[in-house]
Amino acid sequence: MLRLQKYDINVVYKPGKLMYISDTLSRAYLNEFDNSCDKDIDAQVHLLVKHVSVSESKMDEFRRETDCDDTLTELKKTVKDGWPESKSEINDKIKPYWDYREEIHEAQGLVFKGEKIVVPFALRKEMLQRIHEGHQGIERCKNRARDVLFWPAMSKQIEDVVQSCDICRRFQNSNAKEPMIKAELPSRPWEKVATDVFDFKNRQYLLIVDYYSKFFEVSMLNNLTSDTVMMNMKSIFARHGIPEVLVSDNARYYTSSKFQEFAKSWEFNHITSSPRYQQSNGLAERTVQTVKQLLKKAEYEGKDPYMSILNFRNTPLDSDIPSPSQLLMGRRCKTKLPITKKLLRTEVPENAKKTFKTKELSKLNVNDNVYVQREKRWEPAVVVQKTDNSRSYIVKTENDKLYRRNRKHLMENKNNVVIENDDLDTEPIVQPNTVQNEVNDNNRTRSGRMVRKPERLIENMN
Repeated sequence: MLRLQKYDINVVYKPGKLMYISDTLSRAYLNEFDNSCDKDIDAQVHLLVKHVSVSESKMDEFRRETDCDDTLTELKKTVKDGWPESKSEINDKIKPYWDYREEIHEAQGLVFKGEKIVVPFALRKEMLQRIHEGHQGIERCKNRARDVLFWPAMSKQIEDVVQSCDICRRFQNSNAKEPMIKAELPSRPWEKVATDVFDFKNRQYLLIVDYYSKFFEVSMLNNLTSDTVMMNMKSIFARHGIPEVLVSDNARYYTSSKFQEFAKSWEFNHITSSPRYQQSNGLAERTVQTVKQLLKKAEYEGKDPYMSILNFRNTPLDSDIPSPSQLLMGRRCKTKLPITKKLLRTEVPENAKKTFKTKELSKLNVNDNVYVQREKRWEPAVVVQKTDNSRSYIVKTENDKLYRRNRKHLMENKNNVVIENDDLDTEPIVQPNTVQNEVNDNNRTRSGRMVRKPERLIENMN
């Protein structure tokens, strides 16, 4: 076969009855054997081994371990004697090589599959470590190994090595974004509201938005103290009523003892979002973007920003969903557009429900070993408590610190990297406000809230 490789041969079978002039020499051949082809084969094999890019000492180690490997010894014997007709006739040790039997050969004490070295069992662990040098991903490591090496089940072992690599886990990319949780539609307007504070033109504003109607209120703040935030919030609540649930982030003015006392005295339930995960207060964050766009466009055009807000509140949310004003107050507000008096009458609109496709990450349980993402790195931790939020957990790291994190920043630890935590026989009770909110000093306060850079502000906004 090696001698014929330089030819482009097309072999066609012809039965004897069609060979009218039989080949005399093929029927009366001499009983002699020409071994000149063996020299060519030996040269080819020698050339193959010579071009293996490995040190002489490592080559000797491969030969030594190949000779000591019972499986490869049996494999060399089978290759030399010839493969049987049936797989059932061969030794169980070499059955994994059956599908590759036409590619396997022996040369100078080594076993090859084509031009790839078959690695003896004793050297596979070392080869796996070399394959994973540089800590590339699973597929890249597989491609690198398949290019030069072979042994049965090599791909599966590469997967296990990469998945169990602690360094790869620590520096793994963030989890893919989960679909937004379908917010349960409140039964009435102003039952559940979200709040946030944003900057615009070097001034701070308090925003409160209703989950039911998407109606928002904006109030300028003189400072960012809890007293100022509470005073403006009370003014808004005096107009629309006290909500049952208020959702906010973990900024200091929301988590202070004064604000907690305010929530208790006004009898509403205050829920905070997961630190470093603004999407869990997504309605407020999205409304902040909307309000800023309204203010920027009004400033650029030199128009009254309040007119922009009025127009937005009276624009239907969708073709079949009424405007925020209609959903909140049961009526349209008069704008500069011509409108009949009948349309300004109070009526109770029917809200249109929205549907979302969701595919969530798996739920975690107390005592589950996980990795927590901190400063773009994944570190081992253990779940110590669930929170009222279905996607928020409190975890304990190796240095015994507690952090509250959204499920997006937690990754299942499938590699048995265990955090010793003998005191977790029962579920501990951890107050969310006592859990450390890790931050980046460059762009966050100690509360975990993003510090936004000052932007241009409409000066007459008050």
